[in-house]
Amino acid sequence: MSERRWTVIFDDTCGFCQFHIRWLRRLDWFGKLRFISLADSEVAILAPTLTQEELHRAMQIVSPEGNLSSGPDAVREATLRIPLLCWLGLLLWLPGLRQLSYPAYRWVARNRYRISRFYPAVQACEIRR
Repeated sequence: MSERRWTVIFDDTCGFCQFHIRWLRRLDWFGKLRFISLADSEVAILAPTLTQEELHRAMQIVSPEGNLSSGPDAVREATLRIPLLCWLGLLLWLPGLRQLSYPAYRWVARNRYRISRFYPAVQACEIRR
C-alpha cells in the first residue's frame, strides 16, 4: 500500500504547518498520504529537482507516479484524497478560486512563522509517528 500513497513534504519547524499536517493525518482514514519533513534525506530522492528555497517556500506533494505539485496545487491534491476534505480540493479546481489560491497561499507561506504564534504548540516528533 505504501507505494500507492502520496507523499506530503512539509516544514516541520513551523507550528502552522505542524498543526495542519496533524489534522490531515487525523482525517486520512484510508492512509492515502504519508508525511515527511523537508529536511528528511528521502526528499532528495523523491524530488531531486527541488531546491531548498523551493522546499521552504511551499508544501510539496509527490504522487505515487512521481509527479510533483507545489503550494495550493499540493493542498488540492492532498485534500482530494481525504473524504471529509475532498470538497475543498474540488473547489480549488474552479477557475476563479484556483487563481485566487496562488496569491493567498504565497501570503500565508511567507507569514507562516508569524501566524504560528496563534496555534497551539505541536511537537515535531508527534507528526513523524
